[in-house]
Parts: sequence; structure tokens; C-alpha cells
Amino acid sequence: MIKTLLRNSDQFAQLLTLLEGAEECNLYQLDILENSAQTFVHEWSGVFDEGRLVAASLSSNRPFPGIPSGLCVPYGDPKACQILGEWERQKGGTRHLFGERTAIHAFYQGLGSPAYKVHCEERLFRADFIPEEDTYLPLSPVAVEEADSIIEMAAQMQEEDLGFNPLKQFRESFIHSVHNRVREERFLAGRMDGKIVFLIDSGTKCSRGVQVGNTFVPIEYRRQGFGRKGMRGCLQYFIPHYPVVTFVARESNIPAIKTHQRAGYTPTVPFQMIIMHE
Repeated sequence: MIKTLLRNSDQFAQLLTLLEGAEECNLYQLDILENSAQTFVHEWSGVFDEGRLVAASLSSNRPFPGIPSGLCVPYGDPKACQILGEWERQKGGTRHLFGERTAIHAFYQGLGSPAYKVHCEERLFRADFIPEEDTYLPLSPVAVEEADSIIEMAAQMQEEDLGFNPLKQFRESFIHSVHNRVREERFLAGRMDGKIVFLIDSGTKCSRGVQVGNTFVPIEYRRQGFGRKGMRGCLQYFIPHYPVVTFVARESNIPAIKTHQRAGYTPTVPFQMIIMHE
């Protein structure tokens, strides 16, 4: 097996073929290939076996050589993913791993199994239908002038998912991130009587589909079906324009799993997220 940085058109053609073999599993990487103009923040590494690409890793936001990257997303043959993990370790490591579970396990071993602060086994869900009228909560992008009003909700959303409140650790950068995502129409809200009762952070959007991120229902509106109706609202919002909506949920979050299934989403590929200690 030969590892290399992917640089030429033939290598990227093989990369596309590899990722398209499991499109819904690899929407994030396919989105980067299709839409990202900031190629300097992304580095693609691959392992070839007898001239065929068998695994690839996307490493993003490494500030300087020898410093951990912000995120790695590997995919492919486990043995090759372990080689990619070993190589990433030599280049400085990474702070965040996310992707298909078998690939993540192998890559993490290659990294040397570093200490982590978050280690979540997750499941990818998918749906591709437009819900019937009166079965969903209509969603719309959060307006720019509303950005400040959702910062606390966005922080609670992340705290419930990852176990820490970003406002306490990264206040300025988190607020800046929320404002940027609002401008990009990444935050969608469902409302009742003018109040936000459902909030979702939509992430990956490319021609092959959408992968939405974390969801949040304010405490005073929980147990009223807004989570289920909001997830169906995602389908009503996206499916006329994209072929599929996917969503990754922690397998330990049984209430969320039940909500997604009641909304009509089907569980598919096992995922894994690991966030390292800094």
C-alpha cells in the first residue's frame, strides 16, 4: 500500500469514485469537493493498493505544520485508514474525528489512541419524502437581526450534544460562528405564536443531499411533538431541492432516536465522533 497526498485530476477522479460508493455516508466530503473554494484549508490524503485508491482522509484547518488539524474525516479500507491515521499523527495529529465507525476506529488506532474528551457512537439516519400537510412544523432561516437571540439556544444545543457549553470555553469565537452561520442561512427555526420552538443547525448541502446537524427544542416546549414535527419540517424544506436529508444522532440518546424514527427517518450507517483533549 502506498500513501500519498492527492493532488492530480486522476487521483481526485478515484477519490470521487470511492466516496460515491457510499454517497449518503460521505456527504460532508462530497460537499467539500463540490462547493469549497477554500482549498488551502483542506488536505486530502489517500492510500493506493496496486494503483487503486482504497481509503482517503480529509484533514481540515491545520494552522501550521506540526500543529493538530481541526478535523479529520477518513473513509475506506480499515487497514488503509490506520495507515492514514499514522501519517496524520506524524503531521501533527487532529483535534476532531468524525465519520463512518470502522474507518474512525482504524484511523484512531493509527493516531496512537490519544486521550479524548468526547467519544460518541452515532448512527446516520436518512429520509427522502415530502411529508403531508399538517404533519410538520414549517421551517425558515433565522434572520440576521435574530442572531443574538439564538446564541443561548445554539450553545445549549451543543452542550446537550457534546457535554460542554461553548460560551464558557470559546465565547467570542462561538458567537462569531453563530453570526456567520446565520448569514449563511444555516440555522433554521420552527415557530409557534412567534416564538422559536425548534432550532436546527443545517450543515452539509450539495447536489447529492443534505446532512443536518444538531437540533434543539427549548425546555418549555418539550414533550409537545415539536422535535418530531421539526424534523419532518426539514424534509418539507429540503426535499423539493435535494434528493435526501440525513442526520447523525448519538445511539445513547434514546429519546432522540425515537423522535427521528417517528418523524420517518431510517437508521443506516454506524458513525463515530471523537474529540481529543487539547
